[in-house]
Amino acid sequence: SGPKPSLLKDRGEDMNWNGDIDPRKADVAVKMVGSSKTDANGLAIVQIEYGRNLATWVDFVITVTASGVLGTEVRAKYPGTLPAAADVISSKAPSPAFVVSPYGTQPVCTDPD
Repeated sequence: SGPKPSLLKDRGEDMNWNGDIDPRKADVAVKMVGSSKTDANGLAIVQIEYGRNLATWVDFVITVTASGVLGTEVRAKYPGTLPAAADVISSKAPSPAFVVSPYGTQPVCTDPD
């Protein structure tokens, strides 16, 4: 059934009604390096892969959940913005790939230009 047509215009750029404007799934890949469990020190390595043109355009929050003793659970959130390489920003080479938004330049995300 879905939302009523009159409500479609009210959601603006939030196409899935989750309160955020989400990057395309293919834009960013997050994966564990090595084991998906923490080591003896409680550390794990997460790798984020993305195209150079997405740098500075995507904000993220990585939520890590760990189960502890007696069924306790701890969550930690790590917010950030996809970084751009410092040498690309400071170089005198042509404009970096992320200068123009990969998500379009129109004021509404439903417009593909």
